Amino acid sequence: MLTYYVLGIIGLLFAVGTYFFCHWRWPKLSVMDLLVLSYGISFGAHSVVEAFIQQNFIITMGLDPIVTLIVMFHAAISTAIIWIVLRSIHQKNQQALRLRYMVKNWGKTGEAQQIFLLIAIIVPMAYGIFKVGLIGYLRFGVMDYYEIATYSPYWYTALWPFLPVLIYSVALSAVAKISYRRSNAVTWIILLVAFLLCVIYGRRPVFYLILLSGIIWYFPRGNLFTLKKSKFFILLICVIIIFSNIYQTYRQDILSASINLVESWGDMSATMLNLQERIGPWYLNYRIIDSDSMPMYGAFFLNSMKNSIPRLFWPGKVVYDEDVMLADHYSLPPIDYPNNPLSTILADFGILSAFIIPLFYLFVYISAAYFLNKFRRYPLLYLVLSVMLLQFIINFESSFYAEIFGLYRYGSVVVILYFMGWFLLKYFKLIVKEALKINNIEGKVKV
Repeated sequence: MLTYYVLGIIGLLFAVGTYFFCHWRWPKLSVMDLLVLSYGISFGAHSVVEAFIQQNFIITMGLDPIVTLIVMFHAAISTAIIWIVLRSIHQKNQQALRLRYMVKNWGKTGEAQQIFLLIAIIVPMAYGIFKVGLIGYLRFGVMDYYEIATYSPYWYTALWPFLPVLIYSVALSAVAKISYRRSNAVTWIILLVAFLLCVIYGRRPVFYLILLSGIIWYFPRGNLFTLKKSKFFILLICVIIIFSNIYQTYRQDILSASINLVESWGDMSATMLNLQERIGPWYLNYRIIDSDSMPMYGAFFLNSMKNSIPRLFWPGKVVYDEDVMLADHYSLPPIDYPNNPLSTILADFGILSAFIIPLFYLFVYISAAYFLNKFRRYPLLYLVLSVMLLQFIINFESSFYAEIFGLYRYGSVVVILYFMGWFLLKYFKLIVKEALKINNIEGKVKV
């Protein structure tokens, strides 16, 4: 019983502290502050919900309240150290990572560019429906979930995790235009389509997209994190609950003709069942700290580095499942754990991870600031790269190593493809211009 009291109290302090932190940082809110917000939601608000809903699970597992306290303290200390270290970077880099600065640049994205991104999203999704039987996290039975990586084309499996970045890019650029009154009816239609595409990827992407959209929309309208604006968060919670009720009820039967949205929106049973059964993001950290096994001392990092090498350069690559590798080392049941950035580094370096993980984030943020400053003259490229950084930050329930290697791999591909397209388009225009010029000269000679 003491364990869920500890979890609830510390989680509440974490969540409330995050809220007031965002209130204080609002005028200069940056992606570094969004990292604190992401940690606060995941370790704070999530833990409060679990403390009240998963009491039977906590009691049955016999969790030690001291270890639970260490887990939450480790998360809080790690977050504080990360933020303090990131605040030490050059002022020019901090300016490039300001969210308000990013949003103004997103608003410069043209409608033609947004539609181009939508097409780039919809085409592989259509392929997924008809050839693989998969779209987002919804499966239509053409191919089993675990057969996708084996039997589907490499380009599809490689592109699949990147599609949410493009969805976020379209949606957030549309919200940015709306917030600064640069929108029209087409912008609203683009935003609606982007939100519908995001729904396919589940509840968490929708929740984070709504939260980011609210922050962006409020930039010209004052501080969002005030008591006067609490009605927005109440509305946000209601929207998330309604969407969760519908999504959890029909996620396994999305094509059924018996779907009744009117009846399901208020049915809390599926949502409550999911909350009761779902393991919280703190649980894996708990099992690692509570284990008698020694840290992996970089083995996790090396394995993730190998996994990130494209098969194009390593045809015989064998991908090792990180959950299985971690479970074997720490003698844990081989289940699908809700990974998080802290658990990944914690598995490798133990408690010292609180001081090691800031170094990884420092590398990410400095390199991100460099490339964003370098490519700010190219609105579409800037949009995709900055949103990719944002998704890296808010996508909390994932392996840090997998995300960081994916960030640089996809970022490199995006830059290469963008400038290849830019060069080909410029070369094509030059050819057309020369052809018209020659045609004009020949016409004058004939005359």
